[in-house]
Amino acid sequence: MQTAYEVNGWIAEGVDSAGRIIGVLELLPPSSTEALATADARSSPSTRLTLRLADPAPRRSRVCRRVESVPAEPERGRRSASTLGVVATRVYIETSIPSFFFEERPEPDMVARRTWTRDWWTAATGTTELVTSIAVIEELERGEFAARESCLELVAGLAQLGIDQAVLEIVQAYIHHRVMPADPAGDALHLALASYHRCDFLVTWNCRHIANANKFGHIRRVNTLLGLYNPSLVTPLELLGGTEDAE
Repeated sequence: MQTAYEVNGWIAEGVDSAGRIIGVLELLPPSSTEALATADARSSPSTRLTLRLADPAPRRSRVCRRVESVPAEPERGRRSASTLGVVATRVYIETSIPSFFFEERPEPDMVARRTWTRDWWTAATGTTELVTSIAVIEELERGEFAARESCLELVAGLAQLGIDQAVLEIVQAYIHHRVMPADPAGDALHLALASYHRCDFLVTWNCRHIANANKFGHIRRVNTLLGLYNPSLVTPLELLGGTEDAE
């Protein structure tokens, strides 16, 4: 596709037939401290998304010349969990969940996390709306570990949340406000997706940057300033009703 798209300084080479941004996506002008990340869609090897984020401050909004992307989730009841119309809990699956599902390290804490992850996954499947994103797929594909294909197969059937202009601006705000590390395709993107698409939970074993109680207040304050939903940031064990200290 030949048409270029621009909004708020982000440039994309085009969109696919479903309206999803493809090609190079960048925030101009780049600086010497730019952060670069890429994400490939498994279903379409030719579709490649490249994010370039300028530092230190976000750019002001500019008039949208032309933009097409995946629309935000409408604020309505999500898919029914039963014929009675019960709204399913939506849970965003971050990269560490499939990784720990197939964890092979023999240390007791690693074995415990694998067990908790599998127990929660079994309990959630069929009763919870499990979603993920192309960012998770790309992180797994970049990995060099024996269970990589098994991890990819585990999440292959999950719905993928769209990465559109608004999500990218949220990522930029998180990095600017030091909510997450300065990696536009890392933890900031996972949190932005879960917040923007109004997930009830973001489930992860990343207890340093995401499921970290010391950061919850700061995350809530920034999300409130941005007018975003605040998903609960939890581990599989917490969703099972336990704590690691108690085990």
